[in-house]
Amino acid sequence: MIQARRSFQRGSVTVRNGRYVLRYRIRKPGGGWRQRAESLRECADKKAALGALNERLREVNADAGNAAVPAVLSFAEFATGPWRQYVGTRKLKPATRYVYDSNLRVHILPYFGTRRLDSVRPVDIAMFLASGRIAALAPKYQLNLYGLLRLMFGVAVDYELIASSPVRPRVHRPHVDASEKPALSGAEVARVIARVEPTWRTAIMCVALTGLRAGELVALQWKHVDLERRTVVVAQSFWRGQRVEPKTKASRAEVPVSDVLYDALVGHRAASRHPDPDDYVFGDPVGRPVSPDFLRTQVLYPALERAGIPRVRRGSGLHLFRHTAASLVHKHTGSLKFAQALLRHARVSTTANVYTHVSASESRGIAQALEEAIFSNCALPVLTNGLVTAQIEQG
Repeated sequence: MIQARRSFQRGSVTVRNGRYVLRYRIRKPGGGWRQRAESLRECADKKAALGALNERLREVNADAGNAAVPAVLSFAEFATGPWRQYVGTRKLKPATRYVYDSNLRVHILPYFGTRRLDSVRPVDIAMFLASGRIAALAPKYQLNLYGLLRLMFGVAVDYELIASSPVRPRVHRPHVDASEKPALSGAEVARVIARVEPTWRTAIMCVALTGLRAGELVALQWKHVDLERRTVVVAQSFWRGQRVEPKTKASRAEVPVSDVLYDALVGHRAASRHPDPDDYVFGDPVGRPVSPDFLRTQVLYPALERAGIPRVRRGSGLHLFRHTAASLVHKHTGSLKFAQALLRHARVSTTANVYTHVSASESRGIAQALEEAIFSNCALPVLTNGLVTAQIEQG
């Protein structure tokens, strides 16, 4: 339980006559508060002054006579108390809650659980991230752990359980190289679709031609397919067998259906034993939704093998078609906004950084386009002593 006491002293740092001055309050022996100002004679910069202020506040807030001190919690007590309360008030996706709980249980609590919340220093965060077990994880996993710690200690500050967070982005944030996802060519996509078992061919075609996520595909019901308007409405998704809302607000949208996919869906519904509005478009023989794992391992992987396309670790699932869809749209339209609209990303930067691919020939085309944009109104460049000059046409 958190005692209902007044907040931590926070203090401030100002500059007066060229010196840094710390200001904070301490409790007077007879009751009430007294303002204290302390001039630092030797202080190199504001960062050092803030460090000195934190040391003073640590002493003040640790004073048993200071009514500003809340109950001292261990990290584990914070995780099962205020943190759990905070998470309960957020509208988090089940997948996000699962990741938070899993990272806490497996990695963070075994390391910090018994530590006093206010005793964790920046060096402790650094040692945790550099420990053998954490350092052996994939960089993206390390980034998730860092992000969770930063959020948790930020919440602890907001609850005024600690004066400041020990997480420092400049020294703690793991470096993760931005990498593009693998993608297929248009011809390879067609080859894979042709080698999918007929029962599931329309499902794979639907992913390839709409860019749906795997969870969105298996959650698709016939009431979400408007064959007259030739659209598919992304209204729900499945995650670990749970029906959930789409990933983001931008994800909930109408997706256009191409002519080829329209013909396939019409034929698929005509042959289906479960064509009613509430039935799943790509359900199993008794009408239940199939799992993305089934489509990946039992449908897609065999088709890739028959098509002679090697599998890439963590890169050959149903998401492969989503990456490919973005790349092909970008290649044939030259528009990132079109690719963003297809994938329903909230930010175009996500589309640009992860899902689009530029070939060597396209790179040469970009260079040529830039040259034409610069020199379109000029004579040909003249190379002189290693420098490029241009004879600008007059008139």
